[in-house]
Amino acid sequence: MATVNWRFCQLRTYALLRDITGGVRIIFMALYHLNVGYVSRSTGRSAVQSAAYITGENLYESRRDLNVNYQNRQSDITYINTFIPNGIPEEFKRLSVWDKLESFEDEYAQKRYPNSVEAREKYMQSAQTAMTVVMALPKELSQDVCRELVEEFAQIRFTSRGLIATVAIHNDEGNPHAHLQISRRSVNEKGEISWAKTVLFVLKRNFFTHAHCGLI
Repeated sequence: MATVNWRFCQLRTYALLRDITGGVRIIFMALYHLNVGYVSRSTGRSAVQSAAYITGENLYESRRDLNVNYQNRQSDITYINTFIPNGIPEEFKRLSVWDKLESFEDEYAQKRYPNSVEAREKYMQSAQTAMTVVMALPKELSQDVCRELVEEFAQIRFTSRGLIATVAIHNDEGNPHAHLQISRRSVNEKGEISWAKTVLFVLKRNFFTHAHCGLI
């Protein structure tokens, strides 16, 4: 098996691969890009709208009685999947899970602020309902390897913590990149959604490590 050492410079990343014969191969990779954000009702967005957009699907949002259809985007999407924690009900693997999670925020507000209409309405209008990650994928790696890297990243960083993650890989105009949408709340084996939100920090080096391992 080859061994790999990698270094960073201002504009490029390169990997040194040494195979079993002792030969060294240098692979240059473009500087990695990763962006983390949140789906917030304060901007007029919902987790259902965001999930439909990244997956190119037609989804229903029961809270506002909306049909959200982005099927015109399917030609650019090469892979979609939703990852769930081990042991939780399989129904959470469907894309309709984002409607369930979106609606839960209203249930939470009713229980959290039973005696304050103002506080309840404020929360319901500004709730963050999902976390989003957009990451560039190395063109030097095959589509299968990129898919495996993204899947592993989602499972290690998110589903292992009880969170749900929908993954979509896009390749529009030769720009391979992955979208991840992650729940703000964990789900237990009984299918119960956590009262508390999970705070996560996603660092570029987390996926850098996965991407460079893919070169081995």
